[in-house]
Amino acid sequence: MTHKRSKKKHGHDESPRASLSHFLGKTVGAKQIDLPIRILVLVESLSILLLGTRESEEPLYLVFYWAATVLILATGFIPLISGVISAALFLAFVTLFPENLGLFQLPIEFSAAVLLAHLKWKQSLALTAICFTLTAIGNAVTEGHATPYSLLFYLWMRNSLLALVAALVQVRLEKEISLREHAVRDHEKANQQHELQLQKERVQFAVDVHDTVSHGLARQSNIIRILSTSPSKRDRSHLLSELVLSNSDTHYQLRSLLIRLNEIGRGTVIPPTADHELHSLKESLQRAAEAGQLQLQLNVDLPADVISSHQFNSVKQSLREMLTNMVRHTEGPQVHLSASTNIKSRQVVLESRNPSNETESKIPKSLAMRAEIVEGTITADLLGGEFLVRIQIPF
Repeated sequence: MTHKRSKKKHGHDESPRASLSHFLGKTVGAKQIDLPIRILVLVESLSILLLGTRESEEPLYLVFYWAATVLILATGFIPLISGVISAALFLAFVTLFPENLGLFQLPIEFSAAVLLAHLKWKQSLALTAICFTLTAIGNAVTEGHATPYSLLFYLWMRNSLLALVAALVQVRLEKEISLREHAVRDHEKANQQHELQLQKERVQFAVDVHDTVSHGLARQSNIIRILSTSPSKRDRSHLLSELVLSNSDTHYQLRSLLIRLNEIGRGTVIPPTADHELHSLKESLQRAAEAGQLQLQLNVDLPADVISSHQFNSVKQSLREMLTNMVRHTEGPQVHLSASTNIKSRQVVLESRNPSNETESKIPKSLAMRAEIVEGTITADLLGGEFLVRIQIPF
């Protein structure tokens, strides 16, 4: 019961507010020019009511007089209805009071002007024609109170020009409002797209962190398992270097992801430039080589306008795999790694050289799989005590 009573009381509180809001909305009008027009006709009707001169004090005349005043005010709200009623009362008035000045010509003129301001051309022209016709009838019926057509034409021209100005102002305001609403919608759409992009970045970040950690742990676990069963000191040394390399590479990738996470948190995710990507690649390769206790001579020349970002990622993964292979099999710390483009054959050429005691050149399985993934070709040779691997990737 208490809930119902409070709800009922709340309804009583809301009803007057809704009624007041509805009343103000109807009074002000839907268009920007409605309120100025209604203020103008209110001033005009009050001027006639308070300051106008009445030619008679007969009750019927006063009824017509007050009706004309009300119809002038009504032109700001219902111009067509007000104009039609004024035309009918005009005929009745000139019939009953032919000796007095007409009272309903002004509401008809105002109605035509208001309709023109709302760009209702046909209705405005119809009321204008009715006004001139009724004026002609009134001039023929009234006794010595004819309205000059020149004055009527002047009043019509003045009212029409004011109405056209009001119409142009309304059109301009509606255009400006439409442009601003469109700009707001575009801004909201851009914000939504930005939020979606940030959400995608967050999801991608989570996936990348998972992949980086899981792949790094799996790789290190595999190295440790092989290390525990390897009797050769040389093999253990290579495996330890590879373990350090894997650990360093995982740490570097996690640091890169942490930088991305900070950018996502600030909402300032900026796609890295080609130069930044190339510099980051060189830095990561040098760090990985140092972690693997290698002295790397690196030469990477990859023009940004030649290869796409997808191909660049393929090249980056291939270079990492080639460096890992050198850590596993090199017989000395001096190693070479290079990446260049061959414009004629439209290929990216990757080469690695490291000291080797092998007597035959076998293509490493991991590099063969990498070359297959990037749809490239791979060759391996022994030249002067160095093991040379070349991968060619088409672009």
